[in-house]
Amino acid sequence: MAPRIQVIPTGNLGNQMLQLMLAESLKAKVPGLEIGGVSLPDWGQYRCLQQPLRPNRLRLIGQYVDMPLLQRLLTQGVLAELEVAALGFRMAHYLPRQVFQQMFQRKGFAGRDDFSDALLINVRGAEILKDTHEDYGPIAVSFYKQLSQATALRPVFMGQIGSDAYSMELRAAFPGALFLASRGPMGDFELMRSARHLAISVSTFSWLAAWLSEAESIHVPVSGILNPLQRPDIDLLPVEDPRYRFYRFPVRRWKGTQEQFKELTQPSDFEEMRGSQVRNALQEGQTLLEAGVSRYRRTLVASAWANRFFSYPTRVRASF
Repeated sequence: MAPRIQVIPTGNLGNQMLQLMLAESLKAKVPGLEIGGVSLPDWGQYRCLQQPLRPNRLRLIGQYVDMPLLQRLLTQGVLAELEVAALGFRMAHYLPRQVFQQMFQRKGFAGRDDFSDALLINVRGAEILKDTHEDYGPIAVSFYKQLSQATALRPVFMGQIGSDAYSMELRAAFPGALFLASRGPMGDFELMRSARHLAISVSTFSWLAAWLSEAESIHVPVSGILNPLQRPDIDLLPVEDPRYRFYRFPVRRWKGTQEQFKELTQPSDFEEMRGSQVRNALQEGQTLLEAGVSRYRRTLVASAWANRFFSYPTRVRASF
């Protein structure tokens, strides 16, 4: 019987697109792998199993996924059925960008914008301004000032811009800038994807729109989930892609405190990282993972065999 996986949708649109990318990348390595659990109507992407999985199946949860080990267990038949609620955000997991550009083909949207002379700045606000997730949070206003001066491009802000204090600070800092109302998830995604020069936010949605784009320059704050010293289990830094510019940020656990909001408005300078510096940061993060990855591999192998022979329903999650 061919191996089968059921994707358990987790998080927002960007996360779910990345889950499909992970599943399809695994399918390319595991002959006959059947995928279910995917429903992305905005992209016309659906994956459904012909028959449901048996009740007692193993489930991957959390962030980290060991793709080579998972591939081996599925190919060798140790695992026949699997639920994947894990996210597995790592560059090494994914098939080439062109594969997913075809999967998520460009959509038209209202408006005929010409931002060829602009730096399109995606703002992540709304719920992450609060104490929602310590690995997200807004970006310092001075970072956008630095980019505007360094690139000599006119700043155009878009995304989650409202009447909150952070949005007001941005408007005050850039009184002559254009602030675009949100066009909804698909409209915002395609607007970013069409940009010539783009500054992303700490967001999988923003990251994916940039990666799938044909932008000439993509500016990345190496902060939160994008900082390998803060989240070593994540690698979304395409260091070999010449379009990217990376900027060093300190490790910050966002709590949405008044002190942290005050820091967002303070003058600061963000070092542009050379490729070697980005690689070193990724290597440091990999070193931080070593002990946890070893435990994860042992647990996954033991759980896979127990599930095969005794039908133990097990959840496997890496802990670092």
